[in-house]
Amino acid sequence: MSAAVSFGAREWHWQTFGWGVLFEVAFDSEETWPEFRALPAVRAALDAVPDPVNGLLIYPGRGGSAGRVQPRRPRPTAGAGAVPLPREEPPSRVTLATAEPAPTAAGVTV
Repeated sequence: MSAAVSFGAREWHWQTFGWGVLFEVAFDSEETWPEFRALPAVRAALDAVPDPVNGLLIYPGRGGSAGRVQPRRPRPTAGAGAVPLPREEPPSRVTLATAEPAPTAAGVTV
């Protein structure tokens, strides 16, 4: 960490996890990163890792090679994030038959 600070690191964080330790460092420009890695103190520290094949991961930028200084914010959900359910129309009333025969024009039922 002292090499990063003396080389002009703008921001740095140590995070401890169950699987290991994460050291994040941020510089003012992307060109500074390869120069920092080439420092003799940094190379000696990376060479001293007990398992350099499976125990050391190095990548520029958060989220792989994204190169972003700050993590991306999640997009807000519009409204409550729900879609209205389709409503069914109520069935219309249908009359199939009448109890009395319909009267005719002359008033006589057939």
